[in-house]
Order: sequence, then structure tokens, then C-alpha cells
Amino acid sequence: MLARATGALELLSQDNVEAVAASLRAYAPWTPLVSLALLILETVIPPLPAWPILVANAAIYGIWGGIALSWLGGLLGAVAAFWLARSFGRSYVERWIRSEHWETIDKISREKGFYILLIARVFPVTSVDVLSFLAGLSAISFGRFLLATALGLFPGVALYTLFAHDLVVTRTVTARLALSLLAALLVYAAYRLLRRRALGKAT
Repeated sequence: MLARATGALELLSQDNVEAVAASLRAYAPWTPLVSLALLILETVIPPLPAWPILVANAAIYGIWGGIALSWLGGLLGAVAAFWLARSFGRSYVERWIRSEHWETIDKISREKGFYILLIARVFPVTSVDVLSFLAGLSAISFGRFLLATALGLFPGVALYTLFAHDLVVTRTVTARLALSLLAALLVYAAYRLLRRRALGKAT
């Protein structure tokens, strides 16, 4: 079992989607649990990519099953990263940041952390894994973190799974793929508009 798990991690590092899907199928009937475990590991070990697992989930379980499994795995991974940072990281980082700066960070994260995290999840400008670690270092409550993460992860996971299913599984350009692409473009356009307005207000 350990050798097979190590092999799965090696496949992730090579971005081999077909091999990842075949490896996951080999764990049946425990495939969903293995997929969740890999997504958690991918979150706490940043160099590992998540997209081969998301594509494999879509190939194995279809659109809705793939969305549900990948969303849950991403959520559990985010929770793991959050608690790692809160339990072990904050006390270490506090040594390098002045107390008045920490007070400002804590105040902002308590008052606006939910909305900041939600927007950052829906319109990611950095790694979503990094967001979980940063949230753990802040003073945002776990409940608000969990809700913002659960809501913010879903659109990206859903769109990615739709792309994966149509491009990798069926390998055809369908109407659903076109709608997914349009939705992705609208999300990106909304992000650019909100960012431009925010920069305009700042200046």
C-alpha cells in the first residue's frame, strides 16, 4: 500500500493524467478516499499539482461526481493547511513582524477576512493553497474561513471539471464546453473590472 501511495505521488509530480486516473482506479473500492487523501497532500505540499487529480476525478466519476469529490478534497486540504499554519506558523511569524502590524492584520482579518478570502478564492491571483496558510496566520475565525472557502472553491472546481470532462474524457467540443468557456471569460472580465475599480478608488 505504501509503495502504491508513493507511486501515486510520483505520478502527480509528472503531471501524467492518464496514469493518475489508472492508479486511482486500482484502489477501488477505496478510490474516493485515496483521491481525497491526495488532494489534502497536494495542498500541504505546494509543489504537487492539483489538476491531474481533478481531471482524473472527472474521468472516473463524471461531471457531478467529479465536482463533488474535487470540491470536498480541496476543502479538506484547505482546512488542513489552515490548522497547520494556525497551530505552528503564527507563533513563528510573530517573531518577525512588529506587534502593531499584527494588530492591524488581525483587525482587518476579523472584520473583513470573510469577504477578502471569498473574493480571493473566486478570483485567485495567487495559489489557493497559499491563501489557506495565510488565513491560518491571520485572526479570521475558522467558521468564516470554512464558509468563504466552501463557497469560493466551488466555481473554479466546477468550471475546471467541466473543461476536463469535455476535453479529456469526450475529447470533443460541445455546447457545454462553449458555455463553460463563456462563463470563465465572464468571471475573468468581472475580476478585471473589480480590480480596475479598486485601483481607481485607491488612487
